[in-house]
Amino acid sequence: MKIRVIKKMMAYLLVGAMVLSTPMTASATEPSIADVYTDTDDGGGSGSGTLSGSNTNTGILDKELNDPDVQAQVIGLALDKTSLSLEKNGAVESDRLQARVLFTDYSPENEEMVLAADKDTQEIVNNFLRWRVIDDKGNIVNNVVGLSYYEKPDNGGKDYSRVNVNAKHGGTVQVQAYIDYNNNKQLDTDEFHAEATVSVKEFANDFTWDVPAGEKFFMNWEYDLNDYIKLDPETASDDVSFYAVTNAKKVTISDSGIMKVKKVSKGDTIEVGATIENGVNHKTTLTLDPGSPAKKVEFEKKSETLDHGKKQEREKELKVKLTPVTSGETVTDLVKWTAKPDVVNFTDISRDNNEITAKITIKGDAVGKVKITAQATSGKKATTTVVINSTPDDIKVEPVVTWTGKKPKVEVVPLGDDGEEIPVNKNGYKFEVTTVDGETKNIKNIKVNKTSGAITVPTMLTEGTGKNKTSIEQDIAQVKVSLTKANGKKYTGNNVDKSNTITAKQANIKTINVWNTTYANADSKGTQVLDDDSKNATEPVGSSPKYKITVGSKYQYKVNAISGETNMIDPELSDAVAWTSSSAKVGTVSDGGLFTALKGGTTKIKLSYVTITNKAKCKAKLNSKTITIKPIQKATSLTLNKNVFVVVADGKEKDVAISVKKQLPSGSKDLITWKTIIGKVGDDGKTKVIDGTNTIQDPTVKKTTSVKVPVKGKGYTPGTVIKVGAFADGGAVSYAYIYIVADKTKAVRAMEGANITTADSKAKKLTKVDLVAGDSSKNSITITPQIQKTSNKDFIQATVYSKENIGYSTDPVTYSFNKAGIASINSQTGKITAMKPGTTKLTIKTLSGKKATVTIKVK
Repeated sequence: MKIRVIKKMMAYLLVGAMVLSTPMTASATEPSIADVYTDTDDGGGSGSGTLSGSNTNTGILDKELNDPDVQAQVIGLALDKTSLSLEKNGAVESDRLQARVLFTDYSPENEEMVLAADKDTQEIVNNFLRWRVIDDKGNIVNNVVGLSYYEKPDNGGKDYSRVNVNAKHGGTVQVQAYIDYNNNKQLDTDEFHAEATVSVKEFANDFTWDVPAGEKFFMNWEYDLNDYIKLDPETASDDVSFYAVTNAKKVTISDSGIMKVKKVSKGDTIEVGATIENGVNHKTTLTLDPGSPAKKVEFEKKSETLDHGKKQEREKELKVKLTPVTSGETVTDLVKWTAKPDVVNFTDISRDNNEITAKITIKGDAVGKVKITAQATSGKKATTTVVINSTPDDIKVEPVVTWTGKKPKVEVVPLGDDGEEIPVNKNGYKFEVTTVDGETKNIKNIKVNKTSGAITVPTMLTEGTGKNKTSIEQDIAQVKVSLTKANGKKYTGNNVDKSNTITAKQANIKTINVWNTTYANADSKGTQVLDDDSKNATEPVGSSPKYKITVGSKYQYKVNAISGETNMIDPELSDAVAWTSSSAKVGTVSDGGLFTALKGGTTKIKLSYVTITNKAKCKAKLNSKTITIKPIQKATSLTLNKNVFVVVADGKEKDVAISVKKQLPSGSKDLITWKTIIGKVGDDGKTKVIDGTNTIQDPTVKKTTSVKVPVKGKGYTPGTVIKVGAFADGGAVSYAYIYIVADKTKAVRAMEGANITTADSKAKKLTKVDLVAGDSSKNSITITPQIQKTSNKDFIQATVYSKENIGYSTDPVTYSFNKAGIASINSQTGKITAMKPGTTKLTIKTLSGKKATVTIKVK
């Protein structure tokens, strides 16, 4: 069977680390080199929830890896970023994602296209690469972000591997790219895909409290105060800060707005304030109540049983009774349900006065004892035990067809009373072997282990003994399976005794040829052999594949078996070859030769086959051939020594040394290619490309994990930014940015007021600010960040750092709080707004590392 260029999806791209859908990127926040310093504005929030490529092909993807016009083996699909953070009507309203097709051997030669693909592979992307936006339930949505294809410069048309992601409303969604292998316009489980989480912040203009009339907030209960406010617009996603204005000791309120009511008395109230990020503050009064706590919690039944094997017993109801402190009162406590181990679901929880009922269902294939706890908010609790069984009503025994020299097992599947497969519940299987006609006797050729079901067949099938012994082509026996309980007693269900046939065929293979079909085909004689993947010992005629076996990929090996009878290839005899891997940790191999690379290292695949040496005397030999496979661990992420460098344009510039500090996962040793693209701030404030993508190491020098980016003597002027890409040969990438600025920064400070310059004689340096939450006259202050150059004592207004692919003529600054929720800052205007009482520190830091702090105390 040929392997298609977009292969079936593997269970894991990296064993125990990354599923296939996980993008191979260096960081969740690194921008794409595909941005090429251009704006991503395409209409402010326009675009759909799905995109479908060029729509020029309505067929099915049928390109084969071994077609001469297809480039290389595809091992995955990735996006250049794993997350985007956007702001509706804010600083960053749109951004871009680019899909990357990952190959066994990646070259960034065509990195402007990123796909590094030839014409045919690019055509596959144009026709079958699709995009969609989904919510947390997998539904296609278009209310949070819109997608539109990137338009190439100079009327170059659409690039279907790149999309603009435009903020529409607040929320969080997933943007997915996938290869629509069967062209059904939906993502199937066997198709390559990658996704990025997109969060959109939409700022509210105002809000109102929405507390139902007469609502009481009971002692020991927890409430999410976010549920009691309505933002305007409703799609806004502001961070709201809550705080107690009065009776603060009666409750605790977390940073996320979870309020827990502590010890209170009848008639107690509390005034609660809430502030959104623009400073709008509203208060409301909540009524607190001690309620009627539970004095006792008890289950109606001390134990309960669930059973996979019985349809009517796969779910049950559990009921608890709450006893009030004062007889006749209705308990106001909530009840929390937990299971240890966590193997049941609690659904359909209902309440009838002081009785609470929950339906429990089994999670997955869990069996055994489960401790269920029901705990009231007063602290009182009760426990009960649920036993999960898996009692079979029937069993399914598959027939076995095997060859001499192989060791299969009898497969037995327990079934429930509705015919559904159920998990094994410590069931013992007992096996008996009889002849086809049912006569009980010792079966010489076919032996079955009575407890494991493993089948052993000698290398030569015979009948008779002594001088009457003759060879036969096959033998047939029946296996009888009896199902037993853990205590050894036999199940007494309707069909727990089953029989089926075992057919053993005689193999006679003179020799075998084996090769990796992922990269090469054998000719009609099967003489083109790759016996050793690590050395490419014998390569196919007319081909010289320098292929690699990479961790996380699957490779189909094929055998041509030469019959000892005809001296010709017998396709049926390929099934008579047994496959084993010397190291299951490095890689596993299926009975049909499908090798799954799990870890970097070496494993030997042994192929065993039977050769008849003397048919008349019933003699045979078990031969074998071994191939050595050395999977290579490809990097999925790169960590650089630094990602941001600041160079002063003073004629004393030095070349910038950048190196790959770490390749992950451990064991990755990818070769690295380094490329740059250079931009410059124009008169319109936008950064334009002044030098396209270039490979910066000497092509005659072996690829290296470190490089010196040439800056010295280049005459770069302030406002220039050099974007450096480190590209692993498996497709992983990491970026660094070199900012050319006018002068080195000596210090940074915050000044009171907007757009303050050195000439303002009344300008005041701020180190401490006092604000009042909820007081419109005292709840905000505006600052101007300033930096001081080393060439003089003057301070100048600083630029706020916003995006990595923008040039900055002076050292830009960033803002950060050490404690969130107390105050907010608008990075564009410098306005600081109080949100709730507390103290936080605002750090103003330049890219070159200079920083200043402002302590903000909110009353």
